Amino acid sequence: MDKPRVLLVDDNAADLLALRTSLEVLDIEVIAVDSGNAGLPLIIAEDFALLLFSVDLADMSYVELTGLLDSTEKTRCLPVIFLSSVQAGEDELLEAYRAGAVDYLVKSAPSLILSAKVKVFTDLQIRYQTLTEKVERVKTLQGILTACMHCRKISKDADHWSELDIYLREHTEVQFSHGVCPECMNERYPELDDSADQENKGSG
Repeated sequence: MDKPRVLLVDDNAADLLALRTSLEVLDIEVIAVDSGNAGLPLIIAEDFALLLFSVDLADMSYVELTGLLDSTEKTRCLPVIFLSSVQAGEDELLEAYRAGAVDYLVKSAPSLILSAKVKVFTDLQIRYQTLTEKVERVKTLQGILTACMHCRKISKDADHWSELDIYLREHTEVQFSHGVCPECMNERYPELDDSADQENKGSG
């Protein structure tokens, strides 16, 4: 499973470095960019567990950002923590939450606070990915498989049949190796089976 990815957007180089450093304690991948316009294409094209967005950006306000996020199905549910260089007043906090923030932090807050809050969302993504993978595995195996009563091939549909090992390899994580069971050895390779018996008797 890939590490959870967090996008950090801040146009202050010192703040960007400090914030990124505070997240090094987590087993995550942090992508850092220095503008909203640089971050937006990444948000649309890639998958992130969380967006950390500075409200002090010169090129994009958090109201603009949340409006853009709400415009597409893929980004609508992306959690966003807003970061500010100064303590926000009550009205500003309410406006940020109305805009869709899941939290609002001062950049100078102890690094433990930021890392703890980020961990909540990255852990949620890990659990979601694990659950999704389990559901997909169940989906591939549920229901009744139609097998030929003679050759034991599996029906994909009315006109397409597949060997059992190929079918399972395509629909599960099972990997196959091949050998020969004793019954088939005796039926198909009797000369080899007899030779093995004679060697065993000779050695005894």
